[in-house]
Amino acid sequence: MHRVTRSVWGRALRMEAAKFVATPSYRRLLAVMGGLVVLLGCAYAGLSGAGGIGGVPIAGSDLHASFLAVNLARLVAVPLGVLVIADEFATGQILLTLRLCPWRPAVLLAKAAVLAGAVLAVGLSSGAVLLVVDLLLPGPAPTAGERVHLLLAGAAQPVLVAVLALGVAAALRSTAGAVSATLVIFLVLPLAGAFLPGLGGWLPHATANGMPETGGGSAAVLLAGWVAAALLLGGAALQMRRP
Repeated sequence: MHRVTRSVWGRALRMEAAKFVATPSYRRLLAVMGGLVVLLGCAYAGLSGAGGIGGVPIAGSDLHASFLAVNLARLVAVPLGVLVIADEFATGQILLTLRLCPWRPAVLLAKAAVLAGAVLAVGLSSGAVLLVVDLLLPGPAPTAGERVHLLLAGAAQPVLVAVLALGVAAALRSTAGAVSATLVIFLVLPLAGAFLPGLGGWLPHATANGMPETGGGSAAVLLAGWVAAALLLGGAALQMRRP
């Protein structure tokens, strides 16, 4: 049984990786995500170096300010995560996918693994550019530990957001519905959190924003919990409902 499961998992992973690489829209969204982080990050760093906005500092350092751009990368991570599976429901390709790999949990987990790897690579690359840019700017330099933390948190945040969107899309099977639902989670639920301060810090929006901060490990764990819940929901829907 162990050998069969490992074989099925390997087949699913290779299949999903091949599909991801062969889809131009995914590559374009990844490029947009990386470009958005670099361009906005440089702009935020420049504003921070010039004294902030109206004399109000943007963040504790120019580098911290530049990594605020990662918060906007989720606007690209959401549709990317949704399209990875919603495209197949829309075209009917999911039928072939499930025929080639009948073990449905392996299909969803393989999609999540491939998606996470691609987004992580872009996040680390764009974050590395921001680190280099910060070295060229005057001003106080963060410690090596702060640099590593910002790089890892800045790369992990869009990964978790994209995989959460994947889980939502697996449950809803609709591109528009899944994008809307995920954006509601990140853009509308924070408004409810404003009226319920005790709840606000537990919501995905707050946990994602808290990851680059000092001690952001707990925020990452909370967001990972939301991602796990979304994958469980999507996996259950994929298992119970037939395409």
